[in-house]
Amino acid sequence: MTTIHIRQTNTDKLTADEQLWAYNGADCMITFEVFEALEPKLPEVPFAYDMSRTMQGPAFTLMHRGVKIDMGRRIEVLSSLNAQRERCQEIFFRLCHEGLDIPAYEDKKAKKTYAINPASSKQLCTLFYEVLGFPPIKSYNKLTKDYSVSCDRKALEKLQKEPRAKVFCELILAIRDYDKKIQVLTSGIDKGRMHTAYQVAGPMTGRWSSNVDPFGRGTNLQNITDEMRRVFIPDSGKKFCQLDLAQAESKLVAYLALRWGRGYKDACLSGDLHTTVTKLVWGELFRGSNLPDKEVAKKPFYRHFSYRDMAKRGGHGSNYGGSAAVIAMHLNIPLEQAQAFQDGYFKAFKEIRAWQQSVKVALATTRSIVTPLGRRCFFPGRPWDNDTIKSAIAYAPQSSIGDVLNLGFYKVWRKYDKLFGADNPIEILTQVHDSILFQYDPAIEAEIVPLIQKELKVPVEISGEVCEIEVDAQVGWNWGKYSSKNTFGLKDWAGSDDRLPPQELSILDRELHFLHKVL
Repeated sequence: MTTIHIRQTNTDKLTADEQLWAYNGADCMITFEVFEALEPKLPEVPFAYDMSRTMQGPAFTLMHRGVKIDMGRRIEVLSSLNAQRERCQEIFFRLCHEGLDIPAYEDKKAKKTYAINPASSKQLCTLFYEVLGFPPIKSYNKLTKDYSVSCDRKALEKLQKEPRAKVFCELILAIRDYDKKIQVLTSGIDKGRMHTAYQVAGPMTGRWSSNVDPFGRGTNLQNITDEMRRVFIPDSGKKFCQLDLAQAESKLVAYLALRWGRGYKDACLSGDLHTTVTKLVWGELFRGSNLPDKEVAKKPFYRHFSYRDMAKRGGHGSNYGGSAAVIAMHLNIPLEQAQAFQDGYFKAFKEIRAWQQSVKVALATTRSIVTPLGRRCFFPGRPWDNDTIKSAIAYAPQSSIGDVLNLGFYKVWRKYDKLFGADNPIEILTQVHDSILFQYDPAIEAEIVPLIQKELKVPVEISGEVCEIEVDAQVGWNWGKYSSKNTFGLKDWAGSDDRLPPQELSILDRELHFLHKVL
């Protein structure tokens, strides 16, 4: 091995390869120096450090393997996405050109005609702040390190509340979302598989994040819509199983709040949390009714929301410190309706407020939160700031769920999927915060699904009691949800699945089938 001694003054005399070696060596030494500085503090965060190192093996397995793509289905989805995008683009053009009398121009590079280009921040600022006359919204620019007039997503979501701007904002956001989906399906696939790079140490909570891999392939597989998930399929002769931690965050909140009361824990263990919450908050609905409780809970609450919907979404926001005003804004309901819900919710579950108050006290005294598994996070922000408080409240449940899943995931990976090229009974394909997806031989379904279900359970002691989160299983031949339009999607598994596997078609067959449907 060649040893190169580097001085700051003569690196320009090195060959191209030697400069790369020098850069790599310096990079390693700087990392080592950082480690030497941090090592004395590692005893304060042993769990986080050990988890980050331990999970590298499973992460590399998933990154290397990727997930197979149904190339024929991909063509269908791309065609649908492009058609929907073009329709949004056409409506947006007509609103700007015919509705607002903005002159049209031809973009020769894009080969499109615009009045306002929805991808141009400058032109959107002209539309909203000059033509429509709204007060300019400023956002922080990381490049210039100051605040400037913006039409980023946050600005558009604020403008969306204005009746005159609503339709424009919705069309722009829809076009951008379609563009992202189209980009994933056109540039993120390599040799018929989708890959991703998992970051096991970066996120504050310890939950994994994902992005384009080091070879420029793939995308964030943890944020894929159901429509796009349908293009992900198992390898030939295999079948998918997805295992989810059931109502995980709600159950963690219940156990964290246990020393102040058992009401929310009892609701979580009732079998139908959201119906139970509905019954406790709006008990008058159920008096004298002969209908099943779940049917009563599904009665309309406000517009498209049922009481059960409100219990589910409003309860989640309330658990994490969301005010009535914030919940009203996100759910698009009147403030008084959100306030009435919270009044009933916290009357039924006083322990949640008490737990939230304990988080505020810990934040004010130690600037840190420690999860039941021992992961510690320091919050440098002002401890009285509302955003800091909400982050601290959400930290323990979200972080704990990520760690519970990963501990079970690691156990499954080590016992059943560690060796490449071996005759493993399963092959794990993705990790999505509170679930994993793996493929297996359908012939062993009755044995392997309950086995992996059991292995994924990790008991954790919280508030003097053992919390064990149930694991739900779904099986199918693509990653999308089962429906009348997706009969091979993931379907709840209760011991068996009587569906027959889909017929495997070549890409040419799928293209001809798609053309036949279109024509």
